[in-house]
Amino acid sequence: MVYSGGMEPELPADGIAPGTSFGLPGELGVPSHERHLPDWCGEAGKPWPDKDQDRGLVMPEQGIFAVFDGVSANENGGLAAQRAADTVETTYQRAEPAVAGRHVSSVVDELKGCCDAATTRIVQEYPGAATTAVVARLVTEAEGDEGKGTYVAWVSVGDSRLYLLRDGELTQITTDEAFGSGLTNALGGHYGGVRRAGAFMARPGDRLLLLTDGITGKGQSDMLNRQEMLEACAGRTAKEAADELLRISRANDDKKVVVVDPQVA
Repeated sequence: MVYSGGMEPELPADGIAPGTSFGLPGELGVPSHERHLPDWCGEAGKPWPDKDQDRGLVMPEQGIFAVFDGVSANENGGLAAQRAADTVETTYQRAEPAVAGRHVSSVVDELKGCCDAATTRIVQEYPGAATTAVVARLVTEAEGDEGKGTYVAWVSVGDSRLYLLRDGELTQITTDEAFGSGLTNALGGHYGGVRRAGAFMARPGDRLLLLTDGITGKGQSDMLNRQEMLEACAGRTAKEAADELLRISRANDDKKVVVVDPQVA
């Protein structure tokens, strides 16, 4: 994918992935759902009629997973979401294999910088347009507050969500930045794009869910509850779980879901 517009974000010094045996040569720039993905990650989505503003990004070799939801108040919301996805993909497409001993906080800082670069591009190219973002990166052999191991670094802006499914418990990692039916934060527009971010150590059996509000729902009538989400994941592969979450979603909106099972020794 060719980078266009603004200053190209600085590439990370190294790429830390959950495994380097699965490569995607020649597939960068191809929509994630059209790629051959390993069985530990899956993606599903569906545009709403006359509306296509959600985007997903799955880069298994680089350990990058993301969802974006363009703000519908602007006709260029979908373009803002696509530009954010492009920025993340461009930044990490040349990432290299893991380097032991790197601290996970530096990966978090990179993700923040990536969001800043996306905001700059959106503001320059599509004034007034904006998008939510949840971006997660798996890093192996990293140092962190919980010792050395595999970590999930994440950043979020807006009301798209990251959940952790661990030992039968579903925990929302991100915080919704919305009031009523409106957002209080996003990349682009007038929002400022202040990023919430963090990291946690992954454990065997963990599952990550990245969801736009077309999947989770927005109100009492269409909101998926935790039990429904747990049942959608139970006994299913990552791809099957993504498809099931899409199937049971009730919101009248664009929908995008990415499911990841971190490969932890």
